[in-house]
Amino acid sequence: MERKVIALLLAAVLLLGIGLPAFAAELPEEPAAAQAQPEASVEETETHRGLPEGTPQITFKEEATHDTAADGKAMPDYLAPIKFIRNIKKFLYDITGWKVFKVETFNLTVDDNIQAINDRLNDLSGINFEDAYTNVIQTNQYAELITRVFHIDTVALQEKMNAEAAQLMEEGHPIKSVIKRFASVWMGNIDSAYARLEPVEGHPELLRLMCEIVYKDGRTDALRSDIYYNVETNTFTNLEGDAALLGYLLDVEDGYLFTGRNIWQRNFGFSPIYDYITYVTPYFMQYTTKRLKFDYADKEWMIQLWKGRYFITNGGEVGIYTRPKGTISTFYQCASDDECLDMTLDITHGDVDILHMPKQHNWWISGYAFDDTTYDAKSLTMVSTVTMKDEDMLNAFTAALNGQSDIAYTVSGLDVTITWG
Repeated sequence: MERKVIALLLAAVLLLGIGLPAFAAELPEEPAAAQAQPEASVEETETHRGLPEGTPQITFKEEATHDTAADGKAMPDYLAPIKFIRNIKKFLYDITGWKVFKVETFNLTVDDNIQAINDRLNDLSGINFEDAYTNVIQTNQYAELITRVFHIDTVALQEKMNAEAAQLMEEGHPIKSVIKRFASVWMGNIDSAYARLEPVEGHPELLRLMCEIVYKDGRTDALRSDIYYNVETNTFTNLEGDAALLGYLLDVEDGYLFTGRNIWQRNFGFSPIYDYITYVTPYFMQYTTKRLKFDYADKEWMIQLWKGRYFITNGGEVGIYTRPKGTISTFYQCASDDECLDMTLDITHGDVDILHMPKQHNWWISGYAFDDTTYDAKSLTMVSTVTMKDEDMLNAFTAALNGQSDIAYTVSGLDVTITWG
């Protein structure tokens, strides 16, 4: 379930510099026309601009390095689908003269801090994020067509949609609010956008992700998110320091994407169908998994392990799931807060350390390390220590482990350290 969302995160947050799901949490306090005009000191050909006065500059403690194993392979070209679509578009135009999209690209610039983050992830993954976000095809022609055909007063429509988005947010419908807010911005006929990280009053360590919009009629707009960048830890979080990017945190310093405790997937439990769907998309994911099932405290428990390649990362996961005894199905609920356990996670390839996630009390510990090298899932080694609640749980879990020929384990008190691979 978490595999598909990684691609969305990369496209929406890293490539475009925009955190789609968190926007509309704060709507403009003033009419769009009264918003501050973005700085105009940058040439249209530039993709980023300097930092406004008073904005801390992002720096990294160490250079991005790779310890590539001898049998590692280059990551697949994940821009290939974009290139394929471009070739189809060119073919149709050459044959028929029909343009699916206008040739013009979306005029998006970012500040030096977002550019530094893009460059860092580029160094870690080998993917040119700047090339991706500077080649987003604009779709203004559709907004213009709708406005013209239906004789729409764009300003009045945007005011109404913004008010409805604010109402939806107050009523506890953030997704609907976001969709309404973005539809409002799109209908305004965007001329350019400027994504940047702005200082947060009272939090000198935080920078808030925002995007300034300039419409073709000269009006401006501002989108502020609930996504914050901590310049001390070089991590994207929410204001409380927890997960922000669809429930994920992003450690830019080490190049780790990892999950928070109350990520949205927790509402969907687990079924093997999630893995089966992923198996038919090997271009994006290539991993292997183990399901360790046992009975404890009048429930059926499953601790599931994953390791392998996820999009442009190598990583792994350990998840805890339960269901009532005697359940006739393959579905499990994600562990409740009372059922969470202390867990650690390390992924290695031979002598190469790929990922280290320190101990956390959770139902799901995961980590995905950006890299320019892909490894076969079976060649990765997972080491995880899981702390059982008591002797009964310890005995039930180790009995499940005894049936796994390729998993070794050691016990120290209630700590079970498993080595898989």
